[in-house]
Amino acid sequence: MADHPEQLPPVLAFGQQLRKGLERVRGSGRGTAVVLGCEHCHEELLDGGMPIELNVTSALIHDGSQQHGAMILNTALDRVIRMRTMLRPSRSALLTDGGTRHLNSKRFAAETRHPVVVVSAEREEITLFLGDDEYELRTYEELIRRTGWYLSALRELDSDLTERSSELARVRAGLEAHLTELGREADVFRFQRTAIMESLAKRRLSLAVADVRAIDLRPLSVVHGDTGHPSTAIVDREDYVRDLRDLVVNGPWGVSVLRGTRGIGKTRIADETLEKLRNDGVRVARHRADATNRLDVATFIDYVEGGPDPSRDSGRSSLVRLETALGRIVAPVVVMIDSADHLLDPRTNHLMDPQLDEALEMIADTSEHLLTVLLVTQADPVSPSGGTWSAPGRQITVDQLSQEHFRDYLRTLEPAGRWDLDRLTAENWAALHKRWQGNPRLGELAHAVVVVADSRFDPVTLADHLSRFKASNVLTELMHLLVESVTTSQRAVLRALAAFGTAVPSSLVVNLVESATAAEVEEALSTLARHRIIYRVAGDHYSLPEEDAVLVLRHKDQPPASTMYLRAAMLLKSQFVAVPRNVHELRAHFAALEARLLADAPSSAYEVVESINGVVREWNAEHLLLDSRERLRAALDDHHLRKANLNALGIIHLSAQRYQEASDCLREAQGMALEANDGLSVAKIYNNLGTLEWECHDMTMALTYYEMGREGAEECQSLSTQLEALEGIASCHRRLGRYDLALHAAEKITDIRERPGFPETDGSPMFLSNTVSAALRLARWHSELGNSERAGHFLNMAETDARRHPLGLLRAATLDGRAEVQLYLDDPESAKVSANMAIDLALDQRDPVVLAQARTTLCFVYLTMGQPSAARREIGLVWPSQRRHQALMVLALRALTAHLTGDTREARTQFEALRDESAGRVKHNGDDFAAWLLLGYALCGLNFTAPDDISAALVAFQAGLRPDIPALPGFLGRLRYMIEQLGHPEALKPALDML
Repeated sequence: MADHPEQLPPVLAFGQQLRKGLERVRGSGRGTAVVLGCEHCHEELLDGGMPIELNVTSALIHDGSQQHGAMILNTALDRVIRMRTMLRPSRSALLTDGGTRHLNSKRFAAETRHPVVVVSAEREEITLFLGDDEYELRTYEELIRRTGWYLSALRELDSDLTERSSELARVRAGLEAHLTELGREADVFRFQRTAIMESLAKRRLSLAVADVRAIDLRPLSVVHGDTGHPSTAIVDREDYVRDLRDLVVNGPWGVSVLRGTRGIGKTRIADETLEKLRNDGVRVARHRADATNRLDVATFIDYVEGGPDPSRDSGRSSLVRLETALGRIVAPVVVMIDSADHLLDPRTNHLMDPQLDEALEMIADTSEHLLTVLLVTQADPVSPSGGTWSAPGRQITVDQLSQEHFRDYLRTLEPAGRWDLDRLTAENWAALHKRWQGNPRLGELAHAVVVVADSRFDPVTLADHLSRFKASNVLTELMHLLVESVTTSQRAVLRALAAFGTAVPSSLVVNLVESATAAEVEEALSTLARHRIIYRVAGDHYSLPEEDAVLVLRHKDQPPASTMYLRAAMLLKSQFVAVPRNVHELRAHFAALEARLLADAPSSAYEVVESINGVVREWNAEHLLLDSRERLRAALDDHHLRKANLNALGIIHLSAQRYQEASDCLREAQGMALEANDGLSVAKIYNNLGTLEWECHDMTMALTYYEMGREGAEECQSLSTQLEALEGIASCHRRLGRYDLALHAAEKITDIRERPGFPETDGSPMFLSNTVSAALRLARWHSELGNSERAGHFLNMAETDARRHPLGLLRAATLDGRAEVQLYLDDPESAKVSANMAIDLALDQRDPVVLAQARTTLCFVYLTMGQPSAARREIGLVWPSQRRHQALMVLALRALTAHLTGDTREARTQFEALRDESAGRVKHNGDDFAAWLLLGYALCGLNFTAPDDISAALVAFQAGLRPDIPALPGFLGRLRYMIEQLGHPEALKPALDML
């Protein structure tokens, strides 16, 4: 098989409808054959088939693969003119064994000279037959990888090409063929090719350049506040660099981990690898996490996209934006998160940010992208939700340097020979290697003790001295010796940088150090940075590694650090960004907060917490303050501050589904609010406790707390708190099957529309989202009850209020609501239009909640239209939200669509998940009628291979159909339809009759 054709038919390039359809067929595990440009000729070689006249679309090609025979395209290659056609080449009789489709297509192409493209179901390959030749159409990922290889080969061609013209021609031909097949997806590579060819042209090579697009390929710059290590030689790390590069370049793409102890050289290995990748045209972004330089989802997606989103004026973001960004990546991208330990809970190694956890899971669970997230860390990261992104298999562990290579590394630290290493014996080298554990960072500090500090040690005596200490205490002793032996000004600089806790300009260090002149401070900074004791970054900024900073300030015979911390916090205010747009611009804020905490000034620290909270609350990133609030929990003496901090801490734990921790915080805050007779705080905490019990599926307790919150809000005349309680009350009643009470509570929310001047006066515009949400709930619940007229009334109400919103942010939700009502009214065509409009708008507005709802609706639309593959695609795009334990219908639809598309294993997995989740809910609350009914559905699904025993399912259905539950023709009709789709109508008839 030849590598690539000289001229690929343009319709087979990526981005074209025919190629999209062929790739869909490849991905579905089916096979098909398509003849290109055979209209009225060679009729004698075409047997049977169905004449049609339809435009070529990916859906048509995919649907055609479900039928026998080939599809025939017209000469313009834009329409399918015949389907289900058998190819009968005259050169040989048909065979009946395996490979018939390929053999006949090959013979047909050779005889007629019409190209034929074939998808093999067995090998998942696409083959193009052109005349007597055949070519493999590679996967997108393989094309990207091979194109990168050709670009690398092109770069390596030097200026002396007199004897390498044939090689240049071969490389260029291969590159051009791959660019042609990638089609519009290859613009980024065309730009690189052009840049390389222009460079060669400057060396007097006459080469053609074409199809240039001005795309900025400069790698994303190192992050603000990055405290990266200075460049040093990498010794004995070539294998790690090669393995890491192979992991990143060849995929499968997703989340990878580079792990090793502190100072072992992980960052240098990663930097060396990423530099090589940059040279190969890979876009690289690098983030170094620490106590002050945090990471949130918005910033992470900035890295994926290649820079900050110019349309976003704050840190707000969502996984909708990530989903869009993944689909736009056309060449490999690497996002490196250095020192990722700072993102983990030190007690459990769980990733502390639930949104980032979900983002990494999306990346790990999606195969059609070219993104690698590289976590450089000392600890094994764990997904708090049990996600697959942290599973072993994509991890490289860095070991210590061997004795020989450790010696080579130490020689690089002092080329002038002040180490006096040449006189060391083999025994001395063995002792050095053992005491310094083959660790490059320990070698750097040991070098500083011997060469920089005015100490009594040489390498041999230092190794002997360190032999008295446990290996775990060697770092502490080295820092002790260093601080003890450096000059007075150098020691003061080390303490100042430790107090700042983040990279700061030299001017701030000068202001904090009172015991030395500005010149002495500048000299100390220069010396310490030159010998890698501190790091110089971002021009004139300096920092001390976090672990070293702690040891510096613990050094004996030093004055108390509290005063220095407070002065550092005050000086850091000059670095504050007035209106932070991302986490980088909060770095100085977090450093000032940490300094106040270390100075044991909790009230002052709480002020900084609240100033940061005012920013991150808008980004839905309050979890960034989790550690700080935990440290303040017992430290705050002020009763009011402590109560407010506990309530905020409880909400953070609740959002991460740490229910016990949330309960402890909220109940403690509740007791303090009751004791202080703070009615409004009590009402808000009751609502929070109601939400906690809701998520734990205890509807009785949730309802009790929401009612108490409503009563307290009424007494305090807080309308927003009252509406929050009413929303919870309505949802609880509906979960318990009490539709009359649920409707009554929701209608109380819509009643605020009757307030004079709504929504223009009295602050009422802020309540538009409440009225729209309540009206949509009422429309859905009336649809479930079969009250189409009332459903339409409340849908119109929601749409009216949504139009009043100045930013139009509620329109997507109302479109989804209309789609669902239309579906209940048995109008799937209209529902499809509305749901697609809702999805488009939710994508544009980056609204993950509405997007998930609309895709769930559209999934059911496709099911009713007899398109299970399309339905499965839509429900597969519904990513689990932070509220992972509520999506019973999503689980049910994932199970059903897998079953209908023949994926038995996945169907069983999803039915089991639905069974377990439903059973857990009814265990907590036996009145949860919907959970009982979906438990019955799961049991029916698990028995579709042996449907003669559905007794357990009937018990579950009976429990859900309590006598006090009203008639639910809409809800039960949908459930009946889902059961019918399982097949085996006779065996499942008892269940259908019961419903």
